Amino acid sequence: MVLLAAPGLVLAAAPDVRLQDVDGKDHHVGEFIGRGKWTVVAVWSADCPICRRDIHHMTFFHDEHRKKNATVLGLSVDGYDNRAKAKGFIEDQSLNFPNLIGGPKDASRLSGAMFIGTPTYYFFSPDGGFMTLGTTAQSLTVTSDHVMAENLRLRFEYRTDFADEPVFPKDDGTSKDSQTTLAFGLVVTFGGEI
Repeated sequence: MVLLAAPGLVLAAAPDVRLQDVDGKDHHVGEFIGRGKWTVVAVWSADCPICRRDIHHMTFFHDEHRKKNATVLGLSVDGYDNRAKAKGFIEDQSLNFPNLIGGPKDASRLSGAMFIGTPTYYFFSPDGGFMTLGTTAQSLTVTSDHVMAENLRLRFEYRTDFADEPVFPKDDGTSKDSQTTLAFGLVVTFGGEI
């Protein structure tokens, strides 16, 4: 994943975007973004093999952080006419976070940045300001720090590694050719700079 800082695109509040969920209910994204917690918007498509492979990480992330400091909002860019396909993806992947449906232009409206493709992850601050975005890439670790206080930073880290041969160990003793990790945490320093 590549996180791209976009300081000129920081918004003061959640974007003014309305979208529907897969059942046709209308929502303002402010219902999910800017509610006092960090929000990761996972932009996906039902036909995206990388989304299918990786989105389960977002369910674990949402489970671990939703009652504390961060939530996940899904955005299918399949278009409302393909909502049955999007709904099937949500069910197949057991997505436990809210999902809205729109198109590529809606993804761009959320961040103010050009939408490149799926999967894409938008990061919003607790007050709803757009912070940064990430897209999938090979063999890359990206860390994004956000200063919360003089000695406290919020850190997002997403790492995906791909190899030409199976070098990453699996629980069953065999190996695979890729691994993905997602980390979200606080960095605290005592008596020094970060």
